[in-house]
Amino acid sequence: FILASAATGMPLTSEEARLIQEQYTASALHYVDKVDWDWWDPAVGDGTKRFEPSRDMEGGGVAIRVPELPYLFEYCASPYRSNNGVSPVNCDVVLDPDRWGETGLE
Repeated sequence: FILASAATGMPLTSEEARLIQEQYTASALHYVDKVDWDWWDPAVGDGTKRFEPSRDMEGGGVAIRVPELPYLFEYCASPYRSNNGVSPVNCDVVLDPDRWGETGLE
């Protein structure tokens, strides 16, 4: 809910931005191998699939719900986003699919 609030103008502190980074990173790593993202891929196989994957992460903790993952796009595209706070992501990268995969660590 912190990120949704930031999309409507609430400035984020560095602690809040760091928390968002940690939660989104952990959730993405949790889901990458746990979700059949492309149900038409022959590797997925036939049969019943869970609509929503388990949020329980290995080692404890709960992942962000899959429908909340796009909040990063909402935050970055929001005309109400505050310029006074700390941004949890580089919105130039988030909004440009050609740059997806950049970490800023290169």
